[in-house]
Order: sequence, then C-alpha cells, then structure tokens
Amino acid sequence: MSWPDTYKIALVIPFVIICPLLVFAQSQISIPYTNLIIQFDGMPDDEAWQLAEPFPLYTYYPEDTRPPSEYSDIRILYNDNYLYIGARLYDSDPSGIQSTSFQRNFEDLSSDKFGIILDTFNSQESAMAFFTNPGGARSDFHITNDAEGGSPFNYDWNTFWDVVTVQNEDGWFVEMRIPLSSLRFQEREGQVTMGVTLMRWIARKNESNVFPAIPNNWGFNGQYKPSQTQTIIFDRLVYTRPLHITPYILGGFTQEHLLQSSNGEELSYLRDDQMKYDAGVDVKYGMSSNLTLDLTVNTDFAQVEADDQQVNLTRFALFLPEKRQFFQERSDLFDVNMGGSNRLFYSRRIGLREGQQIRILGGARLTGSVGSWDVGLLNMQTAREGSIPSENFGAFRLRRNVLNPNSFVGSMFSSRISADGTNNYSFGVDGTLHLFGDDYLSFQYGQVVDSELEYPVFAWDTSRMRIDWQTRRIIGWGYGFGISRNGVLFIPGAGFAGRLNYTRFGPELNYGWRGSETSRFQNHQVAVGGNIFLVDNSGDLESINMGPEWTVNWKSGSRLSVELTYNYENLVQTFWITGEVPIPADQYRFVDLELNFNTPEGGLYSAEAEVVAGQFFDGYRFTASISSRLSFSRHFNLQPLYEINRIEFPDRNHAFTTHIGRVRAEYFLNNQFSIRSFIQYSNASELILSNIRLRFNPREGNDFYILFNENLNTNRLAYSPVRPVSQYRAILMKYNYTF
Repeated sequence: MSWPDTYKIALVIPFVIICPLLVFAQSQISIPYTNLIIQFDGMPDDEAWQLAEPFPLYTYYPEDTRPPSEYSDIRILYNDNYLYIGARLYDSDPSGIQSTSFQRNFEDLSSDKFGIILDTFNSQESAMAFFTNPGGARSDFHITNDAEGGSPFNYDWNTFWDVVTVQNEDGWFVEMRIPLSSLRFQEREGQVTMGVTLMRWIARKNESNVFPAIPNNWGFNGQYKPSQTQTIIFDRLVYTRPLHITPYILGGFTQEHLLQSSNGEELSYLRDDQMKYDAGVDVKYGMSSNLTLDLTVNTDFAQVEADDQQVNLTRFALFLPEKRQFFQERSDLFDVNMGGSNRLFYSRRIGLREGQQIRILGGARLTGSVGSWDVGLLNMQTAREGSIPSENFGAFRLRRNVLNPNSFVGSMFSSRISADGTNNYSFGVDGTLHLFGDDYLSFQYGQVVDSELEYPVFAWDTSRMRIDWQTRRIIGWGYGFGISRNGVLFIPGAGFAGRLNYTRFGPELNYGWRGSETSRFQNHQVAVGGNIFLVDNSGDLESINMGPEWTVNWKSGSRLSVELTYNYENLVQTFWITGEVPIPADQYRFVDLELNFNTPEGGLYSAEAEVVAGQFFDGYRFTASISSRLSFSRHFNLQPLYEINRIEFPDRNHAFTTHIGRVRAEYFLNNQFSIRSFIQYSNASELILSNIRLRFNPREGNDFYILFNENLNTNRLAYSPVRPVSQYRAILMKYNYTF
C-alpha cells in the first residue's frame, strides 16, 4: 500500500484507536536503535524507518487535543553517530503549503514548519529546538524557564545539524540528522532519558499539531514547554567527544570622522582611514556527554546585527539583548533574573562600554552537569582601549533540581576586576519551587562587594532580594504577588540594575476563559494589577503603575489587548528626556491607555500596531508604531517599522516629536547564500544607520561574510563645525572555517 493511500485511509479511521493507546499509554517510550543504512535524501522510506512506530499528533491551536486536519507520520531512530527524525507531512491541498523563507533561524509563522523539541537532560525546564520548513531552512533555538516570561526563546543559539526536505503532490517530507555530539545528555545506569515534543505548523490554517497531547492552558507558547514533553529512553546512546576548532580571518577598511578641539573649542572633523586586519580562533571540546569547554582567542563579532534604535522615555537605563554568538550557549544557566531587567550577570558588560566596542583578548567557558548539579564557569579578558583599562570578567554558576522536576535552587558569583585596581563582586542565591498545580514560588537574593565602597559584606544598602508567587496559566483564575527591594548601592559590575533604592509590591489577579467551539474567539483574559514602589531607605511612596487589562485571541490568529494604567510619580530630582526636555522634581498623577493589535501571523502578510496615548507627567503623550512582515516569496521578504512619539508639556511650553524608522530587507538565493540589510533612522540621534551583510554558508561552521556598516548624519548644518555626511563607514570581509 502506498503512503498516499495510507494518508486517505487515516482520514476516515477514528482518531482514537486501540494501537496508539497501547503504544503511547506508557509513561516512557523507547527509541529504536538501527545499524541499517539511511539514505539521507529527505524521503524517510528506507527499511530502517520501519523499526520505529509513528507518533500520533493532536491539535494544540486553535483548539487543543483534537484530531488534526491533515495526516502526519513521524518517526525517530538513532545509530552510533546521529539522531534521525523522519516526517511525512501529507496535505490534502499541496498548493496551499507555504514556504516563505530560506533564512537561518526563521521565527515567523507565515511558513509551514516541522520541528522537534528535545529536553536532553529531562530537566522539564530548558530544551533544544530544531525546526525546518518546506524549503529546508534550519531554525534552532534554546528554550528556557519552561517557555515562560518575556523572552524564553534564544534564536541566537546555533549548533551542528542537517535537514533535507522534499515537496511533491502529496505534501512535504523531512529527514533531520542531529549529530549526537551536538546534544548534551547524561547517562544513568546505561540509559539516557530525555523529553520530546514533536510539532507541525500549518500556516494557512493557523493550526498547530503536537505530540504529546498538550492542553492549551498557557497560551501559544505552552506547546514549547519542556515540562510538557514526553519521556523517551535510549538504551545504547554513545557519546563521542567532539573537538571543533574554528579560526577566522578578517580584513577590510574603516573610515571615521573624529572631532578635533583645542582649549575646549570644537574646530573641525578629521577623517581617519584605517586598514583593518585581524584573526582569532574559537575551540569547542566535549569533555564528556554533559560537560563542554569553549575557548576563544581575540574574539570578534563583526557579523552581529546592530541594536534597534530606541527612544528612552524613562529615567532608567535601557536593557538591550545579547546578540553575540559566543555568549549564547547555555546563556540561560548564567541568567539569574532578579526581576524585570535586573541581572546578577549581564554578558553585554563584556566588550561593550558606553556604546564603544572593547577588544576581547580571549576567554573560556565551561558548561554542563556534574552529577545532579548544573555547572557554568566563564572568564573573559578585555584589552585596554584609550582611557578604559583592561578588565577581567568572571561568572560561576551552580544549580540543581529539588523536590520535583520543575523546582530548582542555585547560586551565582560574578566579578569585574579592572587593571586600575578597582573591583566589583556580586553573589547570590535563587530558586523556583513548583508548589502545586500551576503555582510557582520564585526567590532571589543578591549582594555586591565593591572596592570603592566601605561597607561590610552583607550590608543592607548593597543587597537585593525578591520573592514572587504566581500561577502560570491563562484559563481560569490566576493570581500573583511579588515583593522585591534593591539597595541604593546594589550595582553589580558584571550585571545590570535598572532601578536603585526601592521596595516594590506587585499584586495581580486575572481570569481567562475559552471561546465556544463555534466562537471566532480562541480565548479571553482580563487582569488587574501593577506595581507600587517605595523609596527603600525612607519608605516614601515613589511610583505607582496599576490598572486593568483585557486580552482577546481570535482563532484566526489575530490578537488585541487593551490596558488602562494609573500612574503616580514622586520625583525628587529632575531628569531629562532625550537629553533636552526636563521633567522637574514634583509629584505627578496621570493616566494612559495602551492598545495593541496584530493580524494573523500565519498569512503571507502580517502587521502589528501599538498605540499609547494619554497624560504623561504634567503633559501629554502619543506614541504609535506599526510594523509588518511582507513575505513576497521564500527568496525575498521585507520587515518595515515606523514609530512616532509626540510629547507635549503645554504649561511649560515644551514639546518634541521623535521618529524611528527601521527596514529589514532579506534576499535568499537558497539556504546557503543570503543578503540581509538593516537600515534605521532616528531623528533623536540624527543618524541613518546601515548594516548590510552578505553571507555564504555552504555548511554549518563554514561562513564567508562581506559586511558594510555606515552611520550618516542627517542634521549636519545645525552644528558648528558642520558634521560630515558619513560619521563612520566600514567595509569588512570575514571568513571562518570549522575543523
């Protein structure tokens, strides 16, 4: 019987049959080993695939635990070198299959895709994910914090693996091949236990199919939760110690205009042209199946995309994401989140200072597990740059499960030691306890010791602590309450502290319900909550931001949220917005409304709009942004964004308007050759920033880049001396090869 015939029969056979129940009712599934030859051609039709039983899929979105609309046959095998995943993804309308990108690490939902999530340590907290689309594009990412929180997916993480796809009149077909050396796992009594989730996304139907059957109680990201994976067993998984050596060479040209001054008077700009040559090497060595050593010498990040331009309307520093590849592996292990943007360790402190890049001479990182403990050790050394001294950054992390699979406790130590004799150390403990149901209790305590502060080791002013109780579900009643405080001098030199000297109370109450089977709505959720801040060393009320919010998701994929916020600010000193407009010290009470709407992301064209309007301190604010993704084909897509901020203070006769424009344009000849451009404009910084990258990637670890970066001044004539047209320009070529 042919596979298309099987597909037709499967659509009329009842969804729940005896055989799958007998095979998958067990709590653990054994993955078969094979020594048969697998022809890696995208069609899982070799004899070896008959050794494995197919995994049944269930719908997750928009309705959960239902029969899928299309039949899938998915199987898993392994041998001494690879983990193989074969998928037959049949489609009753193959012309409707969408494949919109060849991009590595594609994130959008406009393309059909298939993937596997592997919780290789069976931690039920973090996992590796490997996805592909009908065009054979690869997307791998790391999942942290059980897919909870604001950014649980790290798409900057990459590893070595291969995929081949085939598309024909029956659907599309996948063979994935993941080297065992790319996985980290722990063997106990001759067996390796992992967690697995299999997933198929049908873009035009906005439909997600998963194995195992996962209830949609946590929103769209719930299907990615490591805690919901199916336990699988490998009886003879053999680990080989990989050694990857990746040298790079870089060459090119930079041109910069430097402002010349004398006796405090700015005279003119001098053009500084330099030829740039560099080389370095990265080494990755698998010391064991669960312990990896990374070494880097003369680390370079020339190919990293520029940060998004932003306008800061607060009095606190912006927290920017880490994009550099070296700091991505097991970054979750070092990420001790102490609430909001506060971190005991923040890798962007290394090699970046006040927007200036600092050469990283080299360093080492050791990550993995030793017995029941997760271990992370990192040490990096930066070079001296002008008046900035050479510095050493260190981080040491321990963490282990306690009580149940979703609970852990840990400790963290970080350091920043400068050649000028100053040093800063921070240490702390943290944990998350799964209490019952969907209730979790998190706690963190941190302490800073600084050479320039004459305080005892456990001083109140140099400490931070936080306790947070929350329910992790969107259906039914939910609640949360958090208490945190930050001492006036808790400033971790290798970490991030956005707000100092406060005690915060954060209550929240929410209720969510699903739409009926015939309803257009997938779910609703109403919530009320916010934050109350007191000045820590006086107890005075400093800030309040609190109000109701309503969120609705349509089954089509659209989403709308409406939030009304009451704000109170007791400013004890003036702060400046965009460096030009003051907000005087005073007490302020104001209300604003925020609306956010996005169209279905499964379409070839999608858009998101956000509006914030209302009072703003002693004035008014109107912020609006619209972004979209235009998928013209798998070869070309466009992502424009425009944001406007209009701030007015009529009583003080102050007003300003900021504009930000961003355009990402991407061209892909195939999976190996791409050109990506990122153009930004901000009238606040008075710059147009261009970041263009050509990449040829014949295989993982083998890359050739041509990079062009330029910063253009837009308001040149308003300054004396007149600014140059181009403030900075660089044309670079970089090549790295992995042995």
